[in-house]
Amino acid sequence: MIVQIAPLIALPTRVSIFDYAWELDVAPHIGMVVEFPFRSSKKYGIVTGISDTSSFKVRSIKNDTTPYQLLTETEVAWLKVASNQLNSGIGILAQHTLPPLSTRTTKLLTQRAVVTHEPIQKGKLQYMWYSAHSTLFNVIFGLVEKKFPIIIITANHGEAAQLKEFLSQHITRTIHHITATHAPHRRIVWNDWLTVNEDAPIIIGTHLAAWLPRRAHTTVIVVEPTNAQHEQWNGAAHNNRRIAELRRIFLGDDIVLLSHTPATLDLDRVMSIPTLHTWPTIVDRTIEEPQHRQHTLSPFFEDALTSRKKILIFVTHLREATHYICKDCGTLYTADDIRESSQCKKCNGMRFSKIGCGAQSIIDELFSVHIISNKEVVALLDAQTYDAQKNEARPVGITIATAPLYDRLPLADFDLIVDVSIDFEFLHPEFSSEEHLLQRLRAISVRLPAQWKGLWYVQTRKPNLLAWRAKDFSGFSSWWSAEKPLRMRFKQPPFDTIDS
Repeated sequence: MIVQIAPLIALPTRVSIFDYAWELDVAPHIGMVVEFPFRSSKKYGIVTGISDTSSFKVRSIKNDTTPYQLLTETEVAWLKVASNQLNSGIGILAQHTLPPLSTRTTKLLTQRAVVTHEPIQKGKLQYMWYSAHSTLFNVIFGLVEKKFPIIIITANHGEAAQLKEFLSQHITRTIHHITATHAPHRRIVWNDWLTVNEDAPIIIGTHLAAWLPRRAHTTVIVVEPTNAQHEQWNGAAHNNRRIAELRRIFLGDDIVLLSHTPATLDLDRVMSIPTLHTWPTIVDRTIEEPQHRQHTLSPFFEDALTSRKKILIFVTHLREATHYICKDCGTLYTADDIRESSQCKKCNGMRFSKIGCGAQSIIDELFSVHIISNKEVVALLDAQTYDAQKNEARPVGITIATAPLYDRLPLADFDLIVDVSIDFEFLHPEFSSEEHLLQRLRAISVRLPAQWKGLWYVQTRKPNLLAWRAKDFSGFSSWWSAEKPLRMRFKQPPFDTIDS
């Protein structure tokens, strides 16, 4: 019997599950936690799958260890989806769900029943508001008076501690503030949470509270953060709402998103969301013929490039490529690194393959298909050296500019805008998320007036990004109509529908 084991350590997503031969007397079940040999030591891991054979040479889990059923098959499925969406190894996510494990304490944890193909009905989603007249604590107090299990997810531990102190003065139910620093208390929380009783506990915390295992009839209250660094508008790094939505879908929990009312928000900023009159046409390069995929520019643009007089092309670099890969050792370098040294710092090799849409590559292609007859007629603009006062002349012909100039150039003066830099911007550490892409698209859109008659194209090999459809979620006037697209626009949270 072969089992797939996810070690409870930090590993890359693509190599976070390993095959092992199961030689224990106890039959394996998905969700079991077992100590097993990993590299030169022993680690704890969870069983994420079971099969008859493996295509790898596998090590064995001997009969000298005891497995514990600490997770259910449903929870493992939830962790797998979260692992894919958050681009994090399933083992490191399971560390949030499970308390700290050791040979002495693991056997003291409440074990779970083995349930396969458990039918789960999606939970409900509810939005609630609070203001100066109906404070956060009072609203939560009204929710926790009921007897169902409650998880309260806050933005920080200070808020969680204050909330616990307030509720302790008004209700007699067990209240736990879960933190990562106190392992014995996390084990107590685990056992209290999974023990069936009428007076279900209330768990308060930040990310650890969001990862608690499933308990039937649970309501998860997500307190929307008010700190600017956590706001949806700026693309929150805070993932609690996203995790809560996965709980609603896969674990059946009811979710309450608790936010400020419009009276206490910066309404001027929220309500000033402009209607996006213009949005790019997405050119999907994944569906092109194989012989065209090697070109920097899609052949889709040829007619527009020939017929338009004032053309702007956004690239990531003015050299031939955005990045270079050493052919000898595979090390990735930026174009700036190669400019400093044409020799690989790792293996001293001097052979490199080009990656990305550099300006020189595009100029060569335009020349080869006779769109331009002279390479010198193309204007090149670099964000690091661009001076608006020295470039006041109205554009004529073809201009190639680096992507950061999208909010500094007179975009409305061009009649064709082509952006070929998007896919390669994701290689840059400061442009690693879809929120940055959306900010760029919105910034360009609001600078193109409704009467603009030009064309705007973006070529990509990532056609499924939610940001491409942002125009469908904008242009609303009422508070709720403005709030809904703000919640849906990013993948935090990815609410596809509003249940209530």
